[in-house]
Amino acid sequence: MVPSIIEPLRLEWNVTRDIALEHIRKGDRVAAKEKVRRFHKQLCETVILDPACGSGNFLFVSLNLIASLEAEIRSALIGLGDLEYLHNDQCPSVTPSQFKGIELNPHAADIAEVVLWIACLQSHYKNNGRVPPNEPIIPDDHVVFRGDAILAAEWPRADFIVGNPPFAGNKRLRTFLGTSMLKKCFGYIPTFPKTRTMSCVFGTRPQPWRERGK
Repeated sequence: MVPSIIEPLRLEWNVTRDIALEHIRKGDRVAAKEKVRRFHKQLCETVILDPACGSGNFLFVSLNLIASLEAEIRSALIGLGDLEYLHNDQCPSVTPSQFKGIELNPHAADIAEVVLWIACLQSHYKNNGRVPPNEPIIPDDHVVFRGDAILAAEWPRADFIVGNPPFAGNKRLRTFLGTSMLKKCFGYIPTFPKTRTMSCVFGTRPQPWRERGK
């Protein structure tokens, strides 16, 4: 997850920090604060998707990495003296709602959601001491969708996709999926490559938001 998610985000953060430092050198702390605030808000709106999330390990790691980057940004805001922004009830923060999954097994999906909230609480108390979080521990809405990621009508919008789809080579694909499901895959994904594997099914699945370029 570091090369695919954190490195691009850290590159953006480094550019943001350099611009903020330039504003400070010019005596414009207001512009510096605003620049860092915008990136913080962008980070707190970044969505990660694992379309075969199982019990949520990849999402758990992703949340911890993003939360660590957010802690660094918050530290920069403290250094800028922007306590008014940080102490505002409307100040955004990294939450489990940014980490979405799709999972066929309902029990694994339930575990994944609990894992995400545990990770979120661990990160919160690590970075904020004993200050309780604003959000309830367990939200009403699901972040892990119960269903078939291959044939689902549309995946959730995401900025980054992570995961390790179940691997089954072309010699085992019919046994793994079953004849009926295999036919559905072929009909749904006309560009399905000749080297048919489960990973190819996920990789070639059409997505409306792919044109966003991420």
